[in-house]
Amino acid sequence: MRRERVVEHVPESAHESLETLNRAQVMAKPWVCLAPALTIMLVSGCGADNGADVRTIADEYTFVADLVLGQAVGRLSAEIQGDDSVTFAIIGDVLPLPSGGMVVYDAMVPTLFLFDQQGDFVRTISREGEGPGEFREVAGLALTATGDVMVREPRRALLTFSPSGEFIHEWPIRTSWLSERALLSMEGGGFAVRGGVSRPAGARQAFYLMLDERGDMLDTVFAPMEPRETRGYFGVEQVFEVLPSGDLIHGLNTEYSLLVGVPGRFDTISRDVAPAVFEPEERAQWEVRQEFLRSRSSLVEYPEIPIVKPFIRSVLPSRTGDVWVWRYTVAQRMQREPAPMPDGIPPLTAWEETLVMDRFGTDRRYVGTYRGPAGITPMFIS
Repeated sequence: MRRERVVEHVPESAHESLETLNRAQVMAKPWVCLAPALTIMLVSGCGADNGADVRTIADEYTFVADLVLGQAVGRLSAEIQGDDSVTFAIIGDVLPLPSGGMVVYDAMVPTLFLFDQQGDFVRTISREGEGPGEFREVAGLALTATGDVMVREPRRALLTFSPSGEFIHEWPIRTSWLSERALLSMEGGGFAVRGGVSRPAGARQAFYLMLDERGDMLDTVFAPMEPRETRGYFGVEQVFEVLPSGDLIHGLNTEYSLLVGVPGRFDTISRDVAPAVFEPEERAQWEVRQEFLRSRSSLVEYPEIPIVKPFIRSVLPSRTGDVWVWRYTVAQRMQREPAPMPDGIPPLTAWEETLVMDRFGTDRRYVGTYRGPAGITPMFIS
């Protein structure tokens, strides 16, 4: 059955759980960047997606870079020989530049690599330390209103560099929080910096520091406390993101129903799809890794791997205001063996999922589903 509307207004009673948001104060896998192609097309496709309405997005998004760990690349789309090649170890973040170039952060080094619009390597930014313009790790990249590159050093500061890599300025700030999309440029200037605090019984509460374009604090927005969260692989996790517009996204990864908006005005984005089921061998391999976590800590409870996967892996906001929901899917066995691990650490699983992302427009209606190759991690959507 075709669902004519997948965005429904939330009754006032549903807002209560979000009122605490009021203003209170790879391993051996390719990573990919997505950016719009010049020709944009939406194709209504046929096919089965757990019996739900399917609109397949074709030719609208294209890979602009396929960054493979351990592979030397100069032009991002092909291997080359010579001194200007780059080998990535752990790709921690990617930031497209207005010029068409790109900044890639390698967390192993740690170093920022700058590429021009042709994909040619330009230079590195690598100043390890704690002085002006120096960083020991990077936990977020963003663009300022003037096109400069902002770098989040989670221990102490936000640093800005010119598009050519020259250090400009830094603002002292400390959040000590490592997560995806921990730094976001906001519409009209300013930034959102993700942080977190520890609560009783090992609980963690995420928040966003809202800063203006000068780095001055405007607000602190906390996520609601979620008692149902669990630790380990495929557990119950809270989804909490902020969009460039300032709207908040909140929900649980085990429910395909997310609230989007601000306190007092929330809509729902949802889809009627069935959760993906583990292959028996896949689940057994994940349980080995879960047991390893249990053996390392007697203070944290790690439940058994569930029979079915959560719905949501992650939520990726785009610069246009669309919301992309990255879904868990049925896995397939990898054609290559996973990378070896040090003694005493269980091997990586030999299963990987195809890339499936549902797109919701600024009106929060379902637009379509993007399907990509297996083993791909989306780093950004412009």
